[in-house]
Amino acid sequence: MPVKRKYIFEDKQAAVCPFECFHKTKCHEICERYFSEVRYYLKDKPTRFHLIDEDFAIDNTIVDSKLEDLKRKIVEVASQQPYWGEVIPARWLLLEQKLMRRKDVGVKGISHEEVEKINKEGTVQIEKSEEMDLFLRYLHETGTIIYFR
Repeated sequence: MPVKRKYIFEDKQAAVCPFECFHKTKCHEICERYFSEVRYYLKDKPTRFHLIDEDFAIDNTIVDSKLEDLKRKIVEVASQQPYWGEVIPARWLLLEQKLMRRKDVGVKGISHEEVEKINKEGTVQIEKSEEMDLFLRYLHETGTIIYFR
């Protein structure tokens, strides 16, 4: 009896493929069609600039060697970002972690005043408004938050 396998598709963000396969050749055809449809859908959207040329169909029911290929590709793409390797103040990381915890529990938006309040509650704080603006712009540029002045 064949084993059902669920495939995860990765192109910068993981998305579970909406089908299951019994036969590897058939899965390859379905995966190719799925990737093609996603790329076609995104061709006129601003997010198309975030796509890479490679697609990764990973079988999450086994130890799939393609997962290591995907990890290498993520590091390769990330290392090309202008902020890669930049040194940032530790106090930024502490505040970022606090903001991400809020995001993890479903908070979708936060005012500048709330960020300032959370900052002041910390043991290590961002002191100057110029640095706070730089911190928030950094999070925006890295795709962590959406920030408007």
